[in-house]
Amino acid sequence: MFSFLTANNFIEHQIQKGFIPNLSGTLEHTAQMTNIINQARIKQRSVVIILLDLKNAFGEVHHNLIQSVLDYHHIPKVVSEIIRSLYTDFNTAFITSEFSTPFITVGRGVLQGD
Repeated sequence: MFSFLTANNFIEHQIQKGFIPNLSGTLEHTAQMTNIINQARIKQRSVVIILLDLKNAFGEVHHNLIQSVLDYHHIPKVVSEIIRSLYTDFNTAFITSEFSTPFITVGRGVLQGD
């Protein structure tokens, strides 16, 4: 599938990092986080980094569990609401040149792509 997507220019390599053979997308993200932490240290600023569902990024974490964990750890409401907005009333559909599905409500996991 990857060969087909690449051959037909369906993958934007500037955006898509995961699942590409011989490319560690996590390496780039780790380098970016290291830079953010170092800049905060140099400027003596606070920084908060949250890694959600890192081990199973496309798996079975219910969206309401994410919110419960944020509340339990007393994450500021403004941050919690930003994260909640990513998952509230989230719908998707599959569209091809021949058909499209009705909207499907997403209750778990994280969608990838546009």
